[in-house]
Order: sequence, then C-alpha cells, then structure tokens
Amino acid sequence: MPNTASRKFLSTDFLAAAYFAIGFASEGKNKAYQLAIAGKEGEKLKPIYNSGYSMGVIQTDLGQHPDVAKRLVERFQMWAEKNHPNLKFEQKEIPLFIKELSRTGIDINREGGRPLNPKIKPALNEFLKSKEGIDFVHAHDVKQIGELHHKIFEPLTRSPAYKNSGYEDQLKLSVALAKLANMAGFRGTRKFMDDVLHNKDGKFDNFQEVYEQIENRWKRKLSDVNHALKGAEVIIALEKSNPNIPLHQA
Repeated sequence: MPNTASRKFLSTDFLAAAYFAIGFASEGKNKAYQLAIAGKEGEKLKPIYNSGYSMGVIQTDLGQHPDVAKRLVERFQMWAEKNHPNLKFEQKEIPLFIKELSRTGIDINREGGRPLNPKIKPALNEFLKSKEGIDFVHAHDVKQIGELHHKIFEPLTRSPAYKNSGYEDQLKLSVALAKLANMAGFRGTRKFMDDVLHNKDGKFDNFQEVYEQIENRWKRKLSDVNHALKGAEVIIALEKSNPNIPLHQA
C-alpha cells in the first residue's frame, strides 16, 4: 500500500481538496444550482446561526459575500433579457433585491425572519439551472477556491502547524481552515488565521492543536468542519489505495 509519509501537499492538491471536501462532501451536494439557506423557509425565515442564502458546489454565502449577490442579479438580468423577459426584474427592484439576497442570518433575524420577495427565488433558480447559470456557478466556484488558495492556503504553508505536519495533517489543516473561511468569510476568520500563522501562545503547533482551538472557539461551525474533514479522509484513503486502480489515478 502506498505511503503518504513522504508525499508533499501541493497547490494542486489543495484546489482538488477544496472542491471535493468543502464542496461535495459538506456543502453543495444536490443544491449547487439553486438558492439555498441553512435553516427553515416559510412565512418566516429561520436561518441557522448567521447563515444567509448561498449557491454553488462551494455554497458561497451571499450574506458574507454581497459582491456575489450583486453579480448574480446582474447576470440574471442579462440572461432574462434574452431568454425569459417575463422574469426580468424591474430596474427599481434591483438594488432592493440585491440587498435582500445579501442579508446574513443575523440581518434576517433582526428583520423578524422576513422572507425574500416572492419574485426573487423562482426567477433566480430558473437562471441557475440553465446552461448560462451553471457556467456562472462553476466559474464562481473556481474563483472562490482561488481566493481560498490565495488567502488561506498560501499563508498557511508558512505557519508552524503546516511545517510541523506531514501530508495527511497538512491536508486536514488546509481543509479545516478553508472550510471556516468559506462559512464565516475571510474577515470573520482573520484573527483566528493570525493566531494560527503566529502560533499564538504555542497553542497552534500542529493540526491537532489547531483543531482543538476550533472546538473551543468555533463550536457552532464544528460539525461543518467535521463534514469537510470526512471528505479529506476520503482523499487520504484514495492516496493510500493501489496505484493501479482507476480511482487512485483519478
């Protein structure tokens, strides 16, 4: 059986791990090409914690990334103009709808659980399941993974925790921290990342210590991190599989 002890965790490994572990293993699954929210929808929205509406395999939270909500509406308008003029939003509605889509869970709760305008979700879901919508989502997933690579993985490679780890723990460390940033936003995890990068108080020396700090400081996100780590375990198992089988080669 192949040994991962001498294997280096590379940029290309991160890109694949982010798409699979953060995406399919814990986020997107069957809801990539539609608006989704972690919580209950009805006469009132009941988001889980600070969750807003999201989309994509990576399930980018529009509340944490309002620029994505703006681009989504703009691309929808272009698509509707050519394909479904009856679905197109009125010009005066656009800034209001972008604002509604950009709400965090906290914003939604402050507004008493006010749901989206009933025009928004059916129209955007029509776009998201179209070829143009699928292309838009995939391009955004790739962009988001690129940002995770630049803002999380690249700095992480200079941290003591990363340098002290072998391939498997480097993979798990990268996935766990990228998952946190994908959920809470880069701004929301900046202080935690700084603590990891500088090994604050000697408590971030390796993957296990970083994971213990996630348990202590990010309890509400822990189950999501664990889902992503299960995806990482699948990658590790494939790395250890017989090199001649198609799954290992892929």
